[in-house]
Formats: sequence, structure tokens, C-alpha cells
Amino acid sequence: MDKAQISPFERNRYYYGKMLTSADFQAEQQYMNQKRQFLNQMVLGSGVLRGLTVLNLDGLSILVESGAAIDSKGREIIVGSSVVKKISALPGFQEQGVDRFSLCLEYREDEVQPIYAVNRKEGQNEYENNRIQESYELRLIDTADLERAFRLDSEFFVETRLFHTRDYIGTLKMPAVACKGRKVRMELEVEKLSDREETLNLAYELQLPAFSLMDGGQALEIEKRIELCLTGEKQKLDYWLFCMPSGLDETSILIKPVKKWKDYAEELELKIRLTQEEPESLIRWELGKTGLEIRERTTHTEAVRLADLYIRHTDMTCMIEQVDESVRQYIPLPSEEVKKSEYLSFYALAGEPQRSDSKAEGSGPEEHDYTKQEPDLQPPVLMPAETEVFEIPSEWPEISCGTLEIPLDEFMQEGDVCYSGEIIHGLGPGNVYVAVGLDETEEGVKSLRKIPGIIYGDATLFTRQDPTATDVTTAVKVWTQRGCFQVAVRLNGKQNTVLLSMHWIAWKYPESSENEFVGPDKQRFISPEEMTVNLKPGEKHFFAVSFHNMKPCSLRYELTEEHTGMLDEDGTYKAPQKPGVYEIKISCDELPEIYTYTYAVVSR
Repeated sequence: MDKAQISPFERNRYYYGKMLTSADFQAEQQYMNQKRQFLNQMVLGSGVLRGLTVLNLDGLSILVESGAAIDSKGREIIVGSSVVKKISALPGFQEQGVDRFSLCLEYREDEVQPIYAVNRKEGQNEYENNRIQESYELRLIDTADLERAFRLDSEFFVETRLFHTRDYIGTLKMPAVACKGRKVRMELEVEKLSDREETLNLAYELQLPAFSLMDGGQALEIEKRIELCLTGEKQKLDYWLFCMPSGLDETSILIKPVKKWKDYAEELELKIRLTQEEPESLIRWELGKTGLEIRERTTHTEAVRLADLYIRHTDMTCMIEQVDESVRQYIPLPSEEVKKSEYLSFYALAGEPQRSDSKAEGSGPEEHDYTKQEPDLQPPVLMPAETEVFEIPSEWPEISCGTLEIPLDEFMQEGDVCYSGEIIHGLGPGNVYVAVGLDETEEGVKSLRKIPGIIYGDATLFTRQDPTATDVTTAVKVWTQRGCFQVAVRLNGKQNTVLLSMHWIAWKYPESSENEFVGPDKQRFISPEEMTVNLKPGEKHFFAVSFHNMKPCSLRYELTEEHTGMLDEDGTYKAPQKPGVYEIKISCDELPEIYTYTYAVVSR
């Protein structure tokens, strides 16, 4: 279906006595084909319907299993039986200069079944083919050429090249429009570009003016060690952000390399639009308003991409090193929805109610509206209306636990105190209670086995049972805003060990309402995470704020003097060209009496 044939469609108009020619019959077939292909294109899209698995046989040949697909023009492509092909015999193959090919499936028509033309005219062929057979062709396309084309997802996602070294390339990607009050995923994809044994050490700081992390912070630190072996091998890292409700329509994410990584990367900026719409209605609207012309421009090839082939060149030949089928796009089939729903019913998403094994006697099934989604949950799996569920009360506390070890100083005396380092409990800022217990092992029956135990509270009460145990008293200090704690240990008697092993459990209870006092006589206030920041002329920076005894809220950023830089609505500051020390006031939109100051030190 050519671009000029999308519209208008034409069909035969029959009337009494009309003489039909071969052109009329061709128009009849063309009309029905175009209509069917148009519906395939609009409703199903392009991709693999079923099968078409690609296997590497011996490094020189591939096997493509039978299956079906639809190309970008809506034409059905059927591979009736498995086929084996040598890559060197496929169209598009090049022996030099290309290390990665995309194996594509193309639609093809062949004229078959030659018969004698009875009513031929002078100069016409004596034999004509009686049928048109719909067939296919396998072709290799340079992956670099294929990926340079404009893609439809560029309308919905923003991405930036984070770094590009000899051995690795990294891309950061997230939705171009973020929905306020919802979680949004940011994806970092790292790809290996060589077979050399090289390790990648990432060190970035992402400043998030309109987003927050799950612990309430607005600065995401990415420190990751990545080791990939083969060319084309990929690793994806996901980071979840919360888009805070605000009056902003647009924001920027500032990407800054940490000093030890600065020689290999540059500062970047990712612009994101903000909306009050829900993701489902947003994507429905954006997809629905896409015109036919845009769809045609995004169709860079008619072929269906089955797999990527990584090629290793030798002196004698070219070998297939790896077959990557993750690039393939499957078309979801309505006929498989029943099986899909049945399979997914055996799973429940995090945060969703679980099925109970039985129900209380005399009570009917509990109703639960699975069509309503919580702001920060993925769409839940639909369950039958008669399914009984058990809902976890929302007021239950968050809990985490772990182990720690405290080395005791040599030759400690009674009354001496030792401290652990700062331990992150993982529950974020807020009211957290931490309990610690000593690991103790006592003798079992006739000393044939050891029985492990944990002592919570005053360990001195158990010293008579085990005189060899180290008699200590413990205490815990919790930093509510930093999300961590420290354990102190005081020696009450003789030192019998040089290392104390302990278990800890942390509880966090949700606050009752927004901007409510955490405890009596505690004031609400905000403070900058960095009181002073050193910047170069023209450099951008976001001043993150910590909230004390109050829920995070929308902020207002102001320059206290004119011509001291530029401030965006989301709080992103751009340093002026003139060196100096410049003051920025940060206040709460709803509570202007709560404010703080921070300073930018600009120097060349």
C-alpha cells in the first residue's frame, strides 16, 4: 500500500451493461487489499504475530522458524516452514565495515503458474502468469542505518547520550511528559562496544527540581560498577522518581558527573514537561492525535525486524558471534487475552491485596474495586468479581531489618564505650524506632549442638546462664532526617570477645496528616542541603531543600538582588558571568513565613 494509496479508497461502480476489463478486476482486488491492510496498520501495527525465532546454527548460517508477521504497510507475511540461510548469501550482506546487522523480513510478490494466453494481441507475450503468490524475503540491514531513522517513540520519550567511551556507551531515557503525583521510571542503558576486558565505574549526581526520591531527597546519586564482556551486551538500570504536585508546566533534570568521573563525561540537561493528566489518558490522547503523515514519516522501513546479528570478522570469513532477539516487537493478539489473564491471575503486584484461602463463616465475598488505581501503583491484575481478598491496613508500619558488627577496642575496661558507624535503615526520613539484639549461642543437650539466639533489651539478665558471654549495655541513636542510626555499646564487666555481632529491626509509622507536627514543641522549617555551592559562570545548579517536621511542599525561589543570575520556576539557577557571592531565597508557596537562604559562589 503506497503512501498515495492511503486515501481515498476507490472501488468499482457497477451498472447495467458495464464492460469489465482486467483493470476493473485489478481495482476490485486492490480495494479489498488496501482496506484490510489499512485496518492491520491502524489496529495491530507492525511486528511479529507468532513464531519466527532466529537461531545461530554454526556461526555461518541461521535458522528462521515458521511464523507470521505484519509489516509497516499492513501486509501479512507468512513463513510456512522453517528456513536455513547462510548469512553471506543474504541480500545486504557486506564482508567489511559492518559488525552488526539487523535481520529483517520483507513482503514479496511473485508471479507464478504460466498459462497460454488465448486472446492475446499482436506483440503481447504468448504465455502469462496466472497467479500472484504472496511470499517473503530475508534481508540484512546495517543496524546503524536502521536506528538513525526517526522513531515514533521520540514523541513520547526524551533521552540523552550520557557517555560514550571506547568500550561503553550509556543512554538515559524517561517519558517526555511526567504526570504529577505519580511515580515515573528513569532508565539507564549501558551497552558494550568492544570485547576488551574493561570495567566501567559510573559516578553521577542528578538534581531533580520537580521530582523526589522514595526517601524524599531531590538528588539522585548514581554510583555503579559495570562489567560487560561481549560486544553488544547490555545492562539496564531503573530508577523510580516521584513527580511532586506543583504549578510547573516544565522542568529540567540536571546531570552532573562526580569529580572522579568528570574527565569522561559532561554536564547535561534533560527537559521534561509536566501535566495533571493520568498516564492512561495521556498516552491515549497523544497516540490518537498522531496524524497519518507522521505515521508515514516514522515508517523508516517496510521490513519486520526479527533479530540483530553481531558479526566477528576473521581473515577467512565472517562469523556470527551473537543473535539478539530482544529488538523484536511482538503484536499482542486478542485471541491470547484469555490465556494471558489466566496466567497473570496467579501473580499479584507489590502493594496489591492478596487472595485469602478461606472466608469467614456467614460472610459474603468482600468487594474490591480493581479498576481504581492508586497514584503510585501499576495497573493491577483483574480478578473475578467473586474473589475474596485480604487488604493490608494502610496504618501498618514499614519494617526493615539487618545485621551489624561492632569491633571492641583491645583491653577495654568496665564502663568503656564503643560505637558503630552510621547504618542506613532504608525507610527514609521520618519517625523510625530501631531495636538491636545481641547474637548469643548457648550449648544444647549434652553440648552436642549449638543453639543460636538473640537477646533484646538488658543482656545482663542472661549473664548467669552463660558466664562466658560479654556483658554489655546497648543504646541506639536515630537521625530522623538522614534515614540512618548508630549503636553504642558499654562494657559492664570482663571483655570476652573482640567482635560483637548484632541484629537490628527498624519500624516506621506513617505521619497522620500533611504538615502536621511530628511531636510536641517542634517547629516546622526548611533548610538547604548545601548552604554554599561553587559554580562557574553560566553553570546551572538546583538547590535541593530538606523539610523538617513537615511534608514536602511546592517551593518558590527568588534572587535577593537584580542581575545576580537567572532562576527558572522549578528552582534551577544559572550563574551570571560576573564572579561573586549571590544569595537565593527559598520559601514555601503555601506557607511563605517558612523560608531559608542559600548562596552561590561564582568564580572563574
